[in-house]
Amino acid sequence: MTGMTVGVRRETFPGERRAALVPESVGAVQGSGLDVVVGSGAGALCRLPGDLYRSAVPASLCPTDFSTGRTSSWEYAPNAVASQARLTGHKAALLAAGCLDRPLPDTVGPVPSGPARALVLGAGEAAQLAADTLRSLGAAVSISDRCPPEMPAAHEAETGSPADADILITTVRPRSGRPPPVLVTAREPAGMRAGAAVVDTAAGPDGGNVEGRRTCR
Repeated sequence: MTGMTVGVRRETFPGERRAALVPESVGAVQGSGLDVVVGSGAGALCRLPGDLYRSAVPASLCPTDFSTGRTSSWEYAPNAVASQARLTGHKAALLAAGCLDRPLPDTVGPVPSGPARALVLGAGEAAQLAADTLRSLGAAVSISDRCPPEMPAAHEAETGSPADADILITTVRPRSGRPPPVLVTAREPAGMRAGAAVVDTAAGPDGGNVEGRRTCR
């Protein structure tokens, strides 16, 4: 064993279908000089059976799951964060398109009412992928890096307000130990037309980018 070991936990969040480390990536981690220990049931919800991990880590399949442990940053962390942000943006766009009360043009062809108007709030990888995905589906997309608590009037006029959008996606994640920043007040979604879609990717037990939005664990 080296001085540092990477532990792969079983997925614990309800509905989580992302594995902390897929079997194909084990070799890259070991090649960087780290040891890998895989917890029992890791990857099961992602349809990655233990046999795949056993072949990748022959002597390091742990019979029990991990409870708590120390985390550490390493050179691949930025790539992992960026890839998850891109996945978040892509899935948020597809979710919004599916929840909208009418299809987007490029999914069924031209629609009488014209392209849906989408507003994406954020300036990172998630925002860019959400915007790119919506554009590929035929939506007219604006991106804003709106900062809390309010956007200057000139910027608002340039990018549009939530009330004018058929789709609103917010993508600004909270800083460690803090609740997500509020980018949209509670009254703004209420001003959107009936059938519009709002996807708050930062929503969690501590709130979200949309005031009053939260999810339960």
